[in-house]
Amino acid sequence: MPTTPSPVNGLGQSNAEVLAQTRIYSGEVLSAFSANTVMTKFVMKKTLTSGLSMEFPITGVGKKEDVKTHVAGTDIEINTTNADTVVIPLNALEYDSAFIDNKQKKVLHWDITAPVTKKLGTSLAQKLDYTLAGLLPVACKTLGKAGQPNGSYIGNVDIGNMSLTAEQRGNALISQIHLANARMDENNVPAEGRIFITTAMDWYDISQATKTRSKDYTTKNGGEDSFSFEVIYIGNTMCIKSNNLTLTNNYRGFLFHSDAIGLVELISPITESNYLPLKFGNLITARYCYGAGILNAGLVVGVRNSVTPIP
Repeated sequence: MPTTPSPVNGLGQSNAEVLAQTRIYSGEVLSAFSANTVMTKFVMKKTLTSGLSMEFPITGVGKKEDVKTHVAGTDIEINTTNADTVVIPLNALEYDSAFIDNKQKKVLHWDITAPVTKKLGTSLAQKLDYTLAGLLPVACKTLGKAGQPNGSYIGNVDIGNMSLTAEQRGNALISQIHLANARMDENNVPAEGRIFITTAMDWYDISQATKTRSKDYTTKNGGEDSFSFEVIYIGNTMCIKSNNLTLTNNYRGFLFHSDAIGLVELISPITESNYLPLKFGNLITARYCYGAGILNAGLVVGVRNSVTPIP
């Protein structure tokens, strides 16, 4: 018995077949999205079920000076608690799309659906990473809220200096990573959750530095035979690379904590496939609705290849 064409698809496919195709497309998009996002693994992520924004409470830092000694029979002194909020609004809906012509799909000797849908997921991931990473240099110049420390930056002119060897450039960058970590230690930022992100070129400079190879900072890169080219640890800090960093004002990388940036999702990456009778093909769309913002600027230290203050 022939299949009756449905309003959704003019090729005589049942609704179940169309849904099955959409699930395949969604799987490709989500897989590519997950594989190509770097920053989403290292931010505070929340899901919004309704509304246009989400509020994050920010409280002050506890200090030893807040502790008082009680005298019997006297009233206690009530300390003032610094508190503030950060509101992250949603961005406009973002999407990528592709059209697959039925004839083209039949003529080709390979399945075009997989690479096309993978491209959609990669596009969404790259845009999200660019948005999140773009907040890091902004945080370096942002004042802290509720008594939290301000964002900051440090610099060394040898970083990225092509007149030096990769080993020398890498050593200079590692020295700045240690200095940035010391600054976070002074601000009582937890060591767990710190990440250093830099460009691919600077990351490979780090991999060739003597301070990476000759010092046993971690069992993952104690020598040439055990060196890991996927993840480098300097001290307890994971070093990762990204092509989506904003490198204005001579920035070459950022040490930050996973509580520094907030990500709010209203619509997770989803996919739709719709047959277009007037075009004899399928329109595949992938979309994502989110918002991002700086939660705690003091949890970001920028590393620059300049010592000149940013105006």
